[in-house]
Amino acid sequence: MKGNQTERPLNMAIVLETLSGSSLLEDYQSTRQQALQFYAGDWKKLQSYRDIASKIDEKFDETARQRAFETFDVPKSFSGKRRDSWVNGNGLVVTTGQQPGLFGGPLYTLYKALSAIQLANKLEKELDRIVIPVFWVASEDHDWEEVNHTYFINRDDEVVRTALDNEGHRGQAIHKTPMSNEISETIDQVSQSIGETEFRNGYLELFRSYYREGVDLGTALGEVLLEILGPKGLVVLDSNNTVLKSNSMELMMAELQGAPSTERKLRQWSDSLAKAGYDLQVPILDQAVNLFFENSEKRERIYRNEDAFCLRKSDKTLTLGEIEELSENDLSLLSPNVLLRPIVEASILPVVSYVAGPGELAYYAQLKPLYETHGATMPILFPRHSVTLIEAKVQRKMSRLGLSLKDCERSSQDIFSSIAKGRISESINIVIEKLKTQIMECSDELIGHVNELDPTLEGSVRKSRNTALGNIDGVNQKIIRSFKRKNAETLKQVDSIRSHLFPNGKRQERVLNPFFYLARYGEQFIEDLISHFKVELIDEEDRG
Repeated sequence: MKGNQTERPLNMAIVLETLSGSSLLEDYQSTRQQALQFYAGDWKKLQSYRDIASKIDEKFDETARQRAFETFDVPKSFSGKRRDSWVNGNGLVVTTGQQPGLFGGPLYTLYKALSAIQLANKLEKELDRIVIPVFWVASEDHDWEEVNHTYFINRDDEVVRTALDNEGHRGQAIHKTPMSNEISETIDQVSQSIGETEFRNGYLELFRSYYREGVDLGTALGEVLLEILGPKGLVVLDSNNTVLKSNSMELMMAELQGAPSTERKLRQWSDSLAKAGYDLQVPILDQAVNLFFENSEKRERIYRNEDAFCLRKSDKTLTLGEIEELSENDLSLLSPNVLLRPIVEASILPVVSYVAGPGELAYYAQLKPLYETHGATMPILFPRHSVTLIEAKVQRKMSRLGLSLKDCERSSQDIFSSIAKGRISESINIVIEKLKTQIMECSDELIGHVNELDPTLEGSVRKSRNTALGNIDGVNQKIIRSFKRKNAETLKQVDSIRSHLFPNGKRQERVLNPFFYLARYGEQFIEDLISHFKVELIDEEDRG
């Protein structure tokens, strides 16, 4: 960001977390061979990266690397000397990427970029060659509902949704959906939500420079990333880059021609995953090609239809020759789906590693056959860093209420009920439990007596007992509700804590926008994250 900012420690705790999700994700992070067999190697071992680098060197010469570099948007600070060293000295890249969410989307977008920067720095030192961190902006994605909004926390500690409307979007790729003049008003809304903070105005200026009428979200995100992370070495690649599209056209046409074989291989590989006890992240659809076609109305999945191809939603049929001719005239018409995109990336760029989130780590396990089919080198998958940010004011509230971060995962009502039980007179709890115990004991005794008289009465006794216990629980809930009415401020504090740590009931990193914190802490926020995002790889050569 423009301007100088004074370095100082953050008034917050940065708590490192482990990515959570499927059993495949857990096994991969634990480097169990059962999972590693579906990937390129052990992500914790430096030798794995050395092996991939050697394979890349067999396929990428200086010309290929020069062609790859032409796809990058580089920051002003990127020197010609570094570029030449990368092209001529067997340079590599560490990639990561994301759809271009509004104002950068959720925090994990920033975490992915910083993880890539840190891994690239580590590998550059260990492999003794230039390694560039690359952020792939997935602007060809067409899910507008996923990218058109983001979340901040307002001055009342409420989670606030900020969004662009859907006017003008018809299912097209994001890069074909320019922002309207409403973006200026949206930025004003962000300003009001955040309130007065030390660094707010500088970042609002950044927004107004790049998020403006006529610009698409992908272009804006790329510019913002270069502004704030370019000085750290990050470069940006937009998936709609014309050089990239031109260089990947041959691969996409090969995928189109070999679609039946590809589908068969993916299904066989999927069966292997299933036999190993893992679920598929991305289903393999019948007759589906791993490509999208963008017509004048929308971006659609291509399907095989006997000797031709079809777009089912628009009810159109195209021959291979027609698709080739149309694509030659407009490079943006064809684009890879989620399974083929990594293959396109690895065929154009010397990718030694991809920094992945939970979902990506899961579906990359399905991709080995695609890499082999197209002669591309599968990179090492590096799990992105994950943290929870606990500001000092939030920590103080947690301490007053005796809450841990784990406690805060529960709903506000559950947390409050636990607090209430701890604060309500112990004598009340004792009497309630004593009453329930007496009812149980007396009902058991009564059942013994009625069975001697008439066994059919046992059901009536049990029903009466359960009704009585339910009534007592009801009384207990009334006591808790009375406590809530008299302790509304406590419930408000619990809601406030949850808004910051688990907004909308989800992990903080999956909801809140990073600029909420940048506006409060400035560039030091990024510096502190970097200091926590350590990369430690096992070098078995050093062990002798």
